[in-house]
Amino acid sequence: MRADFDAVVIGAGLGGLVAANYLTKEGLRILLLEQHSLPGGCCSSFTRESFIFDSGAHSLGSCRSGGEFGNIFKDLKLNGTSGLIIRKAIPSDIVITRDFTLTVRETLNDNVIEFSHFFPEERQGIRRFFFEVYSCDVRARSSLLTYVKKYQDRTFRQMLDEYFRDERLKQVLCVFLGNVGLPSTHVSALRAIVMLKEFILDGGYYVVGGMHRLVERLAADVVKRGGVLKYQTKVTKILVQNGGVDGIILDSGEQVRAKVVISGASPSQTFGAMLGSEVTKTTFKAVEKLQARIRGLMPSVSAVVAYLGVKRNTDERILGRTIWYMPSYDADQVYLDVFAGTPDLACRTFLAAFPSRFDESLAPTGYECVNLFALAPYVNEAFWKSTKEQLLTTLLDRASHIIQDLRNRLVIQEMATPVTIRRYSLNDNGAMYGLASTLSQLHSHIMPQRTVIPGLYLASHWATVGTGQGGTPMAAYAGRHAAKLALSYLEKVRGIHISV
Repeated sequence: MRADFDAVVIGAGLGGLVAANYLTKEGLRILLLEQHSLPGGCCSSFTRESFIFDSGAHSLGSCRSGGEFGNIFKDLKLNGTSGLIIRKAIPSDIVITRDFTLTVRETLNDNVIEFSHFFPEERQGIRRFFFEVYSCDVRARSSLLTYVKKYQDRTFRQMLDEYFRDERLKQVLCVFLGNVGLPSTHVSALRAIVMLKEFILDGGYYVVGGMHRLVERLAADVVKRGGVLKYQTKVTKILVQNGGVDGIILDSGEQVRAKVVISGASPSQTFGAMLGSEVTKTTFKAVEKLQARIRGLMPSVSAVVAYLGVKRNTDERILGRTIWYMPSYDADQVYLDVFAGTPDLACRTFLAAFPSRFDESLAPTGYECVNLFALAPYVNEAFWKSTKEQLLTTLLDRASHIIQDLRNRLVIQEMATPVTIRRYSLNDNGAMYGLASTLSQLHSHIMPQRTVIPGLYLASHWATVGTGQGGTPMAAYAGRHAAKLALSYLEKVRGIHISV
């Protein structure tokens, strides 16, 4: 392997892969390093006895023309080429309560009709609310400034209270905060709006053949364009010289020089062990201040995930690809408990995904894949070792309320805990959504992508981009924007001519 590159990207998660693709697309010499044996991080897949399971993220959002993923697919010429196919599940998200089954629709008017059917007295508030969400365009500066000014310092609960009186309706909308990992009383209204717009109302997109097809394609394109990709390779140090990035040191002891480093690791890893004594006097104070800030930041919660292979029931009515089960209208309380560190051992609220109902290639003929997700705090390894089997039993019992005869149809069962997620992703505490999108951690200056060290950038859900962290659209955006910042730096500061 050569000893110098234009840029080194740490981590082949979604953000790192997107960043590396944009950089190699411009002809730069890129080294992409991944500590695991596979790309994708939480966007990877695995196989068990001919069943293909998405390990974490099971769907994409913001894939419409002009959406975050839509722009990336267009720029990198991804969808529909070299066997990569992205489709949209219709319907995508469904909420099941003890009183009704509500389906998220495709358009503003259809959602107003659907929600108003179950909450007729809230019709006017429902129309106003969905108009507000649909009108948000975070990539248009005027729209972004309007929504930031109005909502960045307000909680989603405050917004809901402004529009609605029926607590059941509020809880139906709160259940989707499982995509953020926070209760409505703690999450920024701006983050909730962006999540609803980009991941629920424009959600349900899936990769035919499994999520791994997308990240494997992104990884292959990096190599195809001349980049170097190394798996099972850890970065132990980020080198700094003359106040700016100078390269990295691998776990093998090998040094690699680079003008830019883009990190997909968490802030505590990037600015802790990786920098360490490499910080020079000119950057010491700035890094020391940042490290103190990092110690006060809170990562998002983690999750437990059950991967099930079941015999297909031909009599079962096919619902959506994603079902939110909330029989007792207590999603907000569940999310609050988990955020406070208390596991939901009763599995009161959870998500069930049925990917093979829309993509039969994921399971053997006559069978289907089911993923059950529930938010969970990290706690510790001993807790999950002693509780894992009990929780799986409870989760299966609860899922039996929406999946007919589940126990008798079950042929495969496996479960991941926050410890599992931390082991494979290296995310602090197995965090699913980077830094928690609370009011105090939303502003872009909290953990900006352009760091205090020239040439060092962040490209993952750990970066604060001003509209909240977490989710595949936000991770992809972070990768795309990090590449843009790096390209500008290389051309203006390091004198590399880039033909865009």
